[in-house]
Amino acid sequence: MVVYEIRCEVDGRFYIGATINYHKRHLEHLNDLRKQKHHNQFLQRAFNKYGEDSFSFHILKEFSNEDEMWKYEEKLIEERTNIYNAMPGGIRGPRMYGPDNPKYGKQISEQQRKLQSKAMSGENHPFWGKKRPSHSEFMKANNPMHTHNVDMSGAKNPNAKYISRMDEIADLRKEGLTWPQIADKIGAKSVESLRVSFKRFGAK
Repeated sequence: MVVYEIRCEVDGRFYIGATINYHKRHLEHLNDLRKQKHHNQFLQRAFNKYGEDSFSFHILKEFSNEDEMWKYEEKLIEERTNIYNAMPGGIRGPRMYGPDNPKYGKQISEQQRKLQSKAMSGENHPFWGKKRPSHSEFMKANNPMHTHNVDMSGAKNPNAKYISRMDEIADLRKEGLTWPQIADKIGAKSVESLRVSFKRFGAK
């Protein structure tokens, strides 16, 4: 059981951590940083900016008592100002929430607030120099189910071949059939598209 630091030799900042299995945690940090998915965005940005060779791992203190280990981690994070840590130390599992969190009911210091603000300002901000896409643009580019940019007009409409049968559909509606029943009867693939097509082209 150890408290350790990940040190950036370029900007002089640290990430403080505690673990029961140092070798495993060391590998987890490196794998996450290399794969661009580390939970600490400040450490990840520095890693991306300065490169892996600029970082070193150091064991600060070994422990035989777990509670003492977590308290020491919390103490270091509280005392140091040049750190990447965004969360207070001494936290594991359920202690992240409610009264079990050592920071519960405490306000963040003005100094730490300024450090966090600075870490997210200018070039450090994920949207620095980028135009934020609108929600609609984002959905069009990332949601495969989004159809706003799909041409559904004319013959490309899946129900286009049923437009010529609008009179038949109108008669089925008069008989009291529901849209699912009509779609099943004439072999339409989409109940909603059939309903919309009828409203647009067949309703008198």
